[in-house]
Amino acid sequence: MIKIFSNIFSISHNTDEEGKIVAKFLIGNSMDYMFSDQATRQGLCPVCHNLLEQIPDLNAKIKSKKGDLFVTCDGFTLVSQKFKDFCEYRNYPNLTFKEMTNIPGLYYFKPNDVFRIDTTNIKFFNYKECCKSFDYIIDDRTKKEPKFVITTDDFINRTNILYGGQQCKFHAVVVGLKTAKLMKDYGLQDIHFGNIYE
Repeated sequence: MIKIFSNIFSISHNTDEEGKIVAKFLIGNSMDYMFSDQATRQGLCPVCHNLLEQIPDLNAKIKSKKGDLFVTCDGFTLVSQKFKDFCEYRNYPNLTFKEMTNIPGLYYFKPNDVFRIDTTNIKFFNYKECCKSFDYIIDDRTKKEPKFVITTDDFINRTNILYGGQQCKFHAVVVGLKTAKLMKDYGLQDIHFGNIYE
């Protein structure tokens, strides 16, 4: 997981003691594993079993919880109907929603546009030649890649980095500063925000 999850700041400030805040990443409630047997899921390297691509099981049986944003223990982002309605009302482009078969109103969620993260502060552990991946990727202080240009403060993207470890990696969902405020104003529940810095 991203280690700065412990440092959650107000969405109303654009700077803090760490520097200028340019975007937010979303933090949701944790949920069960989507795959009870991680070794059998798709999208893994056949040699080292590191996750290379997130392929959801829409038939998974997951206990429903209250709230509007969740991340399963194996790294899948799930959202409520209310979250989906918010995105459609705001007309955000390039978002994927796939409804979970066993839990109507709960959707696998993936932004398709990429927010590029600076790798300077990221710790990469145990490089695997077989698939050119790392066992673990941890970020102490999330920063925007210097050459990546933000053209609006109202967007929903995903990071280019797969955070976490082995089979339990995830792309963090990144939103603009205005988007974070709009999410709060819309009444989305149990969503917290971490900072991404310039």
